[in-house]
Amino acid sequence: MIYNFDTELAAEYGVDEAIFIHNLYFWIRHNEANGINIAEYEGVTRVWTYNSMAAFSILFPFWSHRQMERIVKSCRDKGLVITANLNEDKKNRTLWYAVTEKVVLHYTKQCNVSHGSVKCISNIYNYNISTDINTDSIIAQSTECVKSDVETASKYGEYKWVKLTDSELEKLIEKYGRELTAKAIEFVDMQAEKTKNRNGWKSWSAVIHNAIRNNWGGIKND
Repeated sequence: MIYNFDTELAAEYGVDEAIFIHNLYFWIRHNEANGINIAEYEGVTRVWTYNSMAAFSILFPFWSHRQMERIVKSCRDKGLVITANLNEDKKNRTLWYAVTEKVVLHYTKQCNVSHGSVKCISNIYNYNISTDINTDSIIAQSTECVKSDVETASKYGEYKWVKLTDSELEKLIEKYGRELTAKAIEFVDMQAEKTKNRNGWKSWSAVIHNAIRNNWGGIKND
């Protein structure tokens, strides 16, 4: 997988933080475009994305659980991210994430100019902010920069048997959610390792779909 990040954010807040923020911003923009995961928190309506640490381990295989927790805390402490438990079932402790107006305004500024292969897509980010970034009062215009790259499959799971393109992974997550997708990937990867892929699996996206639909290994019951 190719990981993009904003170099100015990296210089100011750290490379790990910039990578994490870029991923959150992508999914928040995706949710905004689809009109989902929009909720009020502390008097402000924001667009959110949510993830478990298990799912993050799939998205960011180069970070340990402890590193992931440190990065999230750093982003909160630096005023880049807001976290909350917005689950209907409060026993579910999966955190929801929203980026702050500081991040929104940064990406808006960055996308005001087109750069070669970088395509800037305008959209409304439903976030109440004012011309003074320390208060919340008006709707801000934001944009997202998306680089056009040829899709290649990345390896997932502990043993790296599962190969998915970014779009295949995105479709799985859209259909089944991040946590269930992560469980299915780990299960399929483990089965492939046990048999050295004796089944001859090649279309890994289809295998993941089958694993979830047929509840292989009871992954839906965990």
